[in-house]
Parts: sequence; structure tokens; C-alpha cells
Amino acid sequence: YRCAYSGKALKIGINASIDHIVPRSRGAAKTGIDNICWADSSVNQMKSNLTPLEFVEKIRVVLIYFMRKGCRVR
Repeated sequence: YRCAYSGKALKIGINASIDHIVPRSRGAAKTGIDNICWADSSVNQMKSNLTPLEFVEKIRVVLIYFMRKGCRVR
């Protein structure tokens, strides 16, 4: 019971949500079990309608920005 994106422990009714890996709004060919995964609710909200690769790239850009500013990332 871990988030597919962050590895965070999930608790149903607390922070667990189901994510469409390829968003339906982006024309996902599959809407069945092959196109869903468990995700932390806040991570799923951040991912929004991005594909997993787009989401990872967005996070990478943010991390690089903060590291260049000298901010600590925990």
C-alpha cells in the first residue's frame, strides 16, 4: 500500500487515491485496470492531467531550481 510515484505509505480513507496513469482527459486508450495505480492524494493532485513522464520532468525541473538556489531538499 504505497504511492506509485512517491513510495509514501497509503491509508484508504486518509491519503489514498486512484490515479489514471495516462489521464482520461489526454485520450487514454485504456480506462481499465491497466491504466490505474494507487497514489497519495496530494501527489495525484500535483500530477493532475500529466503523463508520468511529464510529471517526473516537472518535478526534476523544480528540484534543480531549488538546488541551484541553495535550498535543502529533504
